[in-house]
Amino acid sequence: IYPIRTNHFGEEKPMAANTNSVGMQRNRRTDIKVYYHVFPPIKIDTIVKDPCQTDTAIFLKNGTRLVMDKCEFLDKKDCFEFSEIFSPDEAISNGLTTEDNKGNPMVSGGMINFNMDIKDGCKANCFDKAVRIQIPLPQDACNYFSSNPGLYNIEENGAWTRLGQELKIVEIGGMKFYEFVVFCPGKLNIDMPCYDNPLVKFKAPFGYDFIEITLISECPFSVLKLMKKDEKRDRIIKKRQIPCYFGEGMIEGTFLNSEGDTLVLTRRPIEELDKFIWFARCGSSTDEIERRVLGIFPYKKRQLYRKYVIKKEDLIPM
Repeated sequence: IYPIRTNHFGEEKPMAANTNSVGMQRNRRTDIKVYYHVFPPIKIDTIVKDPCQTDTAIFLKNGTRLVMDKCEFLDKKDCFEFSEIFSPDEAISNGLTTEDNKGNPMVSGGMINFNMDIKDGCKANCFDKAVRIQIPLPQDACNYFSSNPGLYNIEENGAWTRLGQELKIVEIGGMKFYEFVVFCPGKLNIDMPCYDNPLVKFKAPFGYDFIEITLISECPFSVLKLMKKDEKRDRIIKKRQIPCYFGEGMIEGTFLNSEGDTLVLTRRPIEELDKFIWFARCGSSTDEIERRVLGIFPYKKRQLYRKYVIKKEDLIPM
C-alpha cells in the first residue's frame, strides 16, 4: 500500500462554467484514482516428488516478498518473524534513523526487521538455506534514488553500515524488486547516501538547552536525529548537513530549561519555525519573491534556510 497523494486544482480545471449555482455545484467535486498491482499467482506443480526442491513465497503488507525453501519454512514457521519498516514513524518507533556510520543522511527504500527464536522451544538461530528478500522499487514521486542504492545493516550505536552484498533488481509479473539474501536475524535497509548537502543550524530559546531534535521526511523516506555536541553551547546545534527535501518535512524535539524541566517541541512543519532568511539554502533563480525587506531587498521563498530558531512559546512541558 503506497501513501495517499493529493492535488488541489481549484479553479484550474472546472467541469462547467463557474458563473451560476448549477455550474458551481458540478465543480464541487473530488476525483479519486486508485492504482493497484496484481501479484502473479505462484505456480505449484501438481506432482512434486520431493517438496524440499521447491520454494514458497510469503507476501508482506507493503508488497515485500520472502522466498525460502518450502521444507525449512514448514520446519521453522513458528520461530521467525519478518516485519517491514516503510515510514518515518515506523522507523522512529523502532529507534532507527536513516543516517550512516559516518554521519551522512540517507534516503531509505525500505527496511526489514528479521527476528528468530520468537517462541519457547525454537532452537534455530539462522536459516540453513538463503532467504531471498524482494522489496518493491519505489513507484511514485518519493523515488529519490538517482543512482544505485546499497544494502546496509544496523550497528550497536544505531547507525547503518554498508554491506558488501550487491542488490539485484528482479522483475516479477511486470513489477520490479530489489533483491538480497539473508540467513540470520538482523535489521537491513536499502539506502542511498545524500552528499554535498547545505549546512543548517538550529537555535534554542535563551535559558534552554537541546537534548535532541528529529527531522522527518515522508517523501522521500528519511529520518535524522540531531544531538548537541558542544557542551559549552547547548543552545545551538551547530551546522549539520541537511538535505534540501527536509525543508518540506517535519521537526520535533526535546529540550531542558534552567530548572531542569524537560519540554517538547511537538511535531510540526519545519517551515513554521522562525528562520534566518539571508543566504538561504536550496534556492534557484526561478523562486518566487515572498516580499521585499526594507522595501528594497527581495526575499525569495526557499526550500531550506541556513538557520532555524525555536521560540519559548513553541515548547510545552513533557
